[in-house]
Amino acid sequence: MSLYLSRLVLNPRSREVQRDLIDVHELHRTIMTQFDPDKGNRATQQILYRLEYAQGIVPTLLVQSTDQPHWSLNGQHMLACPATKDIEPALETIHTGQNLRFRLRANPTKREAASTRTNAPRIPLTRWEDRARWLTRKLADAGATPNHSALNIASQPRDTGRNKNHRITIWPVLFEGILTVEDPRLLRQAITAGIGPARAYGNGLLSIAPSP
Repeated sequence: MSLYLSRLVLNPRSREVQRDLIDVHELHRTIMTQFDPDKGNRATQQILYRLEYAQGIVPTLLVQSTDQPHWSLNGQHMLACPATKDIEPALETIHTGQNLRFRLRANPTKREAASTRTNAPRIPLTRWEDRARWLTRKLADAGATPNHSALNIASQPRDTGRNKNHRITIWPVLFEGILTVEDPRLLRQAITAGIGPARAYGNGLLSIAPSP
């Protein structure tokens, strides 16, 4: 199986880009137009993405998927041709005990304590300690352990949007640091499937790199 990672440098002057940057549902729709609908939905094709800003000003999209995208956005949408590579061979080299740098934009939340409903509203975690515990649990499920002494946790600007009559509000958090691999198979699965809620709206993409 292949796992594709694409990097798109967006044009901040494009009206379409400006629309997508202020509405997470519109950005989701734009990304999904670049994949074959006959191959299923976002979850089926394991589509994850993360919006970053190069030099703090240029919006850059990292998009990961098990199916290869067909980048056909108009010429005004991007500042350069998208670069796509298969990262599966690199993931196959992950081994137990290895230390890796990681970056994860996620939506750490909890359900209302008094509610028994599975669709109860999610409450964002705001304390550093609660976010760190959430990350530790999620990485344990992913076969890894974070190094808390090297962990950086930063709040991100609130994401909003609208899906039909439903208003979307997300309080994302950027986790960066060092993790130790305990189970390479579980970690590869987590990288492919994503971590945490709101994966359709730019959260859950776990990126790794060799640790110096």
